[in-house]
Amino acid sequence: GGVRAPGGGVRAPGGGVRAPGAPTYLIPPPTNHQTPPDHGGGGDDTWNPGDGFGGGHDGHDHDDHGHCRIVYTYPWSWWGWGWGSYGGWGWWIIPDAYTGTVNGPAGVEMTDGREAEPVEPPSPIEAARAWMAHGGSEEAVEWYRIHLNEHSADTRAMREYAAALLESGRPVDAVAMMGYAYSIEPGLANEAMSEALWGDSPLRLRKSVVDAVNFGHRAPSGNAWLLVAVLMQAEGRDLVALKMVERAVGQGLSSEIADRMRLRLSQR
Repeated sequence: GGVRAPGGGVRAPGGGVRAPGAPTYLIPPPTNHQTPPDHGGGGDDTWNPGDGFGGGHDGHDHDDHGHCRIVYTYPWSWWGWGWGSYGGWGWWIIPDAYTGTVNGPAGVEMTDGREAEPVEPPSPIEAARAWMAHGGSEEAVEWYRIHLNEHSADTRAMREYAAALLESGRPVDAVAMMGYAYSIEPGLANEAMSEALWGDSPLRLRKSVVDAVNFGHRAPSGNAWLLVAVLMQAEGRDLVALKMVERAVGQGLSSEIADRMRLRLSQR
């Protein structure tokens, strides 16, 4: 699911572009025997933290000064395109909900109706990397295209774009893009791609390596085996990557790229 921003924007997960690690709690989840926020009363205030994900927290002040409930959704924030009653159309950060009473008679509930405040939207490269890290290679491809339309010389983004293309099932385009990036900047060999691009699971990167190797056997070329070497370098398998460079040379990889890759991969 998701939405499309006006003007042909790309869809965003669950109505927004995920911002990994961003805070979402309007009020931090309390723990047992923690005083409720903004509550000045005395007494032993106890809390039930709930299940810790997608639920809520109940709190009760034992001197009957108030009762509070914090309702929350997920431990991350979202940027979403939509309508805000005081800001019109725009990007908004979608927070958790909060309801409760503070310093009031027990059983009387008040609702905090604060609306999400507008925030700066993620840049296309930030959106691309967030999508890629969370397994959305198709969406990442679209955001990388937008970024590269504006920053056509960003060779590091080109490498990442190639990885997204490969994972989304477009090995021909992935090979072409990786070769193009290194033809512009052979010095990319000095810096391995970050494993973080593929998120928390090393299995995604491993699968990409296997897919690249299989494609290299089906359609051998210098750039096809360069793609394999670059992905193996990202895994930290430099000696095996070095062998892939030699295989790429045999298929026509330029000596300039090959020499830079050899120099870097033989340093460990």
